[in-house]
Amino acid sequence: MFEIFLKLLNVSVTASWLTLAVVIARLILKRAPKSLRCLMWGLVGLY
Repeated sequence: MFEIFLKLLNVSVTASWLTLAVVIARLILKRAPKSLRCLMWGLVGLY
């Protein structure tokens, strides 16, 4: 049971960092095509 908790915690922390990276990338790439934005959020969703 403890191993499942650690795995879930690890995935949550990694997804949080990935989400933060996408938000920062969106701020930097304001004029990026919408398809690129969808691709970045899709990567977060797949993880």
